[in-house]
Amino acid sequence: MKRWKAGLMVALLAGMAGCAPMSQPVAKESVVHTLETAYRQAKDAKESAYRMETASLDAQMDTGNWQREMMWEEGGATYEYIEYAHKDLPEEDAGFTLFRQQENTCLTIRGTRTEDDFLMESFGVEENTQKAGMAVSALEPLLDVQDGSMRGVNPDYTFEQDGTVIRARLADRARAEEEALNREGDDLVAIKIERDEYEIAVDAQGALQRMKHVVARTFEDMDQAWPISQESTITKTGSFLSTAERAALIGLFDELP
Repeated sequence: MKRWKAGLMVALLAGMAGCAPMSQPVAKESVVHTLETAYRQAKDAKESAYRMETASLDAQMDTGNWQREMMWEEGGATYEYIEYAHKDLPEEDAGFTLFRQQENTCLTIRGTRTEDDFLMESFGVEENTQKAGMAVSALEPLLDVQDGSMRGVNPDYTFEQDGTVIRARLADRARAEEEALNREGDDLVAIKIERDEYEIAVDAQGALQRMKHVVARTFEDMDQAWPISQESTITKTGSFLSTAERAALIGLFDELP
């Protein structure tokens, strides 16, 4: 079964961020407050769960997949469990990645979830790293975050707000295309950005409830051009791991050499 790497949307989102011209209009204070509140709540949450659905908007491509994430704290460590698979595969036969963050050390286990068990396939260790959950990673491209401190919203986007819903659009498309080409160019001669739009909704407590991101780009080399467009939606959910399942996952770390 083909494994779908967690963080597909996150990589795509992060790739669009950059620096904005001085003439970029300043976002309203309510937009800044709403996004910063959602970001802080995502970072400070003791437990959270989100699901992400990703689908290609190109009829000729079939890249639909899903992933769901649950984070919780237990025994002085933070756990992040991510499950993922293609949309046509059953959820009881998905790949998973499990992180255990303790101080600056992060242990990683990858494996397969079957109908009644978690099967470990590989593991790794990272030092001097801090994991961020799905909500944090999704919100960061819209914020100006430097060294862990928020300095407002990302001026590369224009924002509008209607109650608890915020919409954001790329402000300077031509400049973003030039930056994307410099960053990803290699054998490409042009990258056209047709859409880069967000819709963010928060709940009554200010936490991220739902985020939709639509991005459409066309890549061109000397011989051809090919479009890639994708819609990704993150939705807050209830906890989906039982106490017994959490214990089974934590027990996998006891099996490490």
